[in-house]
This record gives sequence, structure tokens and C-alpha cells, in this order.
Amino acid sequence: MKEQDVVGWGWAPKQFLPQLWIHYRLQQPDYEWLWAKQGGRCAGCKVEFAHPLRKEGRTGVKPEVDHLHIKGPDGQEVQCEKKDVRGLLCRQCNQFLGKIRDNKERMQNLVNYLKQHGEL
Repeated sequence: MKEQDVVGWGWAPKQFLPQLWIHYRLQQPDYEWLWAKQGGRCAGCKVEFAHPLRKEGRTGVKPEVDHLHIKGPDGQEVQCEKKDVRGLLCRQCNQFLGKIRDNKERMQNLVNYLKQHGEL
């Protein structure tokens, strides 16, 4: 995976909050709660995020909203709701979960593999 871009705090465009609502049914207090819960860091790798709305003289990576991918009876993904949001991840961690399809067994197998080869 490519290296993540570092951006300044306050990077979000005007449509950031409306998009949070449209895609995840989150409002600003919900987002701020997720941010505080994770200390402004990725839940996976712990890299520091750049807050999208607060303008400060700091930098970090853009957080992505991680959520369950719920499928309807027809097999198509349905609208995400607030209850489906799990947390904030950096792009690399979010893509990794997508690649392994949130499969805990596969994740554990990879951890065991790394242990077996002296990486952990």
C-alpha cells in the first residue's frame, strides 16, 4: 500500500458534515465522540489523525469512518446507520480490513504466521 498523505488540521471541505449524515447517519457530536474515544488516533495502527474541522497548526492523516457492511435480502449493500459505525481508521487499516473482509479467523491466521516467522 502507498504511504498515506499527511494533511493539516481543518482539511475538510464544506460538504464533510452533510456527507457524514448521508453515508453514516452521523452528526458532528457523534464524530467528535468517536474522535475522543480513540484519542485522535487510528484504532488499528495508532497513527495520529488530522482533525477535519478544527484548524490547528498540526498535521496528521485523514481518518476514515469504519462501518459494518450490511447486505439486504437481495445481496446488495444497504444504507449504513449510526449503529453500524465501528470507529475511525486510517486508509491503510481500513483497506486492510476490506481486503480480508473483516474475517477474524484470517486475521488470527496472519498473526500466527507472523509469529511463526519471528515477526512478532
